Amino acid sequence: MKRWLAVLALVGSAWGVMAQPLPATEEAREVEVGAAVLTLPANWEAIAGRNQAVLLTNSTFEALQARTFAEGTVLFQANLIPPSLLAQAGVATTISAGELLALTAGDAPLEISDATIAERAFATAVLEEEGIRQELYALAFGEGAFAVMSVVELSAGALDAQRDNINLALGTLRVNYAGDIPANALDYSGVSRGYSADGFPMLGSADATVKLVEISSFSCPFCAVFHEEALPRILELVATGDVSFTYVPFYRAGSVGDGRAAALAAMCADVQGAFWEYHDLLFSWQRFGSFAYERQRLLNGAENLGLDMDNFTQCLDEEFSLSALTAADTFAGNQRGFQGTPTLLLNGQFVTPLPFEAVNLAVINALNAAAEATPEATPEAGN
Repeated sequence: MKRWLAVLALVGSAWGVMAQPLPATEEAREVEVGAAVLTLPANWEAIAGRNQAVLLTNSTFEALQARTFAEGTVLFQANLIPPSLLAQAGVATTISAGELLALTAGDAPLEISDATIAERAFATAVLEEEGIRQELYALAFGEGAFAVMSVVELSAGALDAQRDNINLALGTLRVNYAGDIPANALDYSGVSRGYSADGFPMLGSADATVKLVEISSFSCPFCAVFHEEALPRILELVATGDVSFTYVPFYRAGSVGDGRAAALAAMCADVQGAFWEYHDLLFSWQRFGSFAYERQRLLNGAENLGLDMDNFTQCLDEEFSLSALTAADTFAGNQRGFQGTPTLLLNGQFVTPLPFEAVNLAVINALNAAAEATPEATPEAGN
């Protein structure tokens, strides 16, 4: 019930505020908001909320911010629910749309019925509270994902007047599972690859004077910032031969998507020599929020990298790479003072991961200290 009350709270703040005229008609267009893809009706706006919630309205974005809604405004909130979250909540992904709608509504007495919109099956219900009518929907996507939606009218008959637009949006709503390769993916072609003494993926030489080790989680937003801002410059240091960089796939941190599934997939890609390319994909997918690391996206990403899909799928399904995650847990736990991700170690000592200038200075100091500690060669005495 809290989900619907959150929308009602927004609605309640709009009453008594001077209305604004609706904007001029524009052509309907396909839009992507996080993981949601839909055809947006004419004059409608789409705003991304938390955890892949999408708020659609036939008012303007400015009016929404100012809580000044025109007569006939409709608010339509779609909450996308991925299979991983259903599993965490103890809900089977084989649940029907009607059963999920009943669970979502909590104690509200609903008469749930089936409906068809744009040849797609929905479960629907209606709530009448304090003169405001809500229409509730649940839609099942492939791969066990769902959307639970609430449409609220702010004036009598607004829902009926906007019926075609609502049907258009609901009938075209889908989830983007693309495993796209980011345009700014890093180039690892000129960098040697190997493994650290602990068995984690490493760039550079095992004999490098400075050994940088990052304990990181693919579901950690700050780790994505480190990847974007620091890793390209760390690769420049690795290219000198004096620095190596190791990635420890710790997944018990972060808030974006299924970090465990992401780490398992990265290590499955490592089996085929594509760890670093795949790890770039994973960080770029954080923009999909709770849908970042769903199975279909993980598979699509592997296919886009040209991996052997039979081997990758088997590795993922049977969790062949679980031992690497267990080793990462052990490694992180053995670092006295480890508090979270990203953690950056330089020759076993903690260093500040960002800004990069601090990392660069620590590397320079370590290289200078190593050079000073190396005794100068003494020329042999002549005969």
